[in-house]
Amino acid sequence: MTRFFSFLLAWLALPGLAAAQTFTFTQSGAIPDDRTEVCFDLPVSGLPTAIDSTFGLTGVCVNVTHTYDGDLTMRLVSPDGTSTLLIDRRGGSGDNFVNTCLTMNAPARIAQGAAPFTGLFRPEQSLNGANNGQNPNGLWRLCIVDGIRSDDGILNSFSITFGANPPADPPVPPGPCSLTNPAACRCQDSTQVVCDLLPDMTASGTIIAQQHTETPGRLTLSNATPNIGWGPMEIHGTNQCYCDTVPVSCATATCPDGTAPKEKITQRIYRKTGARTMTTYERPAGFMSYHPGHGHVHVDGWARFSLRTPTANPDARTWPVVAQGAKVSFCLVNLGDCSSRPGYCRDNNGNPLTLADIPNAGFGTVTGCGRDQGIFTDHLDIYGQGLAGMEILLPPGFCNGTYQLVSITDPDDNFLESDEDNNWTAVPITLTQQRPAPAPTFTWAQVGNQHAFSAPGLVAGARFAWNFHDGSPLDTLHNPTIR
Repeated sequence: MTRFFSFLLAWLALPGLAAAQTFTFTQSGAIPDDRTEVCFDLPVSGLPTAIDSTFGLTGVCVNVTHTYDGDLTMRLVSPDGTSTLLIDRRGGSGDNFVNTCLTMNAPARIAQGAAPFTGLFRPEQSLNGANNGQNPNGLWRLCIVDGIRSDDGILNSFSITFGANPPADPPVPPGPCSLTNPAACRCQDSTQVVCDLLPDMTASGTIIAQQHTETPGRLTLSNATPNIGWGPMEIHGTNQCYCDTVPVSCATATCPDGTAPKEKITQRIYRKTGARTMTTYERPAGFMSYHPGHGHVHVDGWARFSLRTPTANPDARTWPVVAQGAKVSFCLVNLGDCSSRPGYCRDNNGNPLTLADIPNAGFGTVTGCGRDQGIFTDHLDIYGQGLAGMEILLPPGFCNGTYQLVSITDPDDNFLESDEDNNWTAVPITLTQQRPAPAPTFTWAQVGNQHAFSAPGLVAGARFAWNFHDGSPLDTLHNPTIR
């Protein structure tokens, strides 16, 4: 920018800030509509060498000409690089910001205002984040992004004000985190007030250790999928259904192959957009289908379990699989929480978690077995070992011994989570009831100058090898073998 103007004045528009020092940028600048952030620089000097709760940043005012306010995002960057989100796409199709002043003791949030936003408003993020002991003397920047093409804009001016006793942040209202009380919701990064409140789905080793049953040829297990994240795991149907890859009406009873149609689903993400505001957005998340045996809708590919032999790699998902259960589809529903089911919820170090350990405990809006489903934060879904599909079938001749039973939640990574690598558990399981395949009997018959060897009575699925100790390749496929 070519010229800067700074001066001292009393900003009487802000109550309680007499003798405040204001620095103003009055050289207008273009705001391009190419989604590129443009920053306007304002040097500040002559202030104390540290700003904090006794003297610091108290307010910011902007004047912008623009024909679609909802396109604009504005942030203030201090000399030490602290970024404070002031306005984030507010005002819809309304025009201009005229004497729009942002301070922490304003009566309303900027989200509650309307174009041209004349007056006092609380910004998206607290201005007190900049009052962190830094030296305010230096370059301050107002950075603006026009996120949608077709409407150009102009920054006419902006000012920043410093004064004694900067207004404190409004108190957080009492009550738990919820869609109607976003101020009580905490971001995973405690320094942020704008963030996605993502779920974090895990797998419970405790329930597997407590509830599994071995019989010859079969291992059943119970499975639980706790949400220890910062937001709910929530899905919604889209009314887009398919038989295989062919689009069909969602009212279709069965597909030509006899299965039920699959419906595309979306995952709903809750985004905290300011100290007291929240929005949502949808993202594709696979499919769900109606299961007549259960009488409700299941989310496909929710969990998978297998028996594995461990290696030196600590990630059990890489271990060789020796037997595997069917891909299981689940109805996402709250069937317990981290306090009522001790040990089911654990952090990445194996420590048990309760509701008190999960900041946004209880946050969620949808749960059930219809087209809208979800698991709240600190809650978990449970599928008991008596339900269909909760098993690993073991082939004849499967060896007894100790294996690792590995359960993976969301094995195909259909869902967005705060931690994509802690969705598995491994539990040692010792098998004692498996029966070795019966030893086959061998017969042979002479056929001219050759002999035909056969092994009648083999168990279905058993494999065998002929070895005549003459260096010929072992034959594991054919019966009889001609020599």
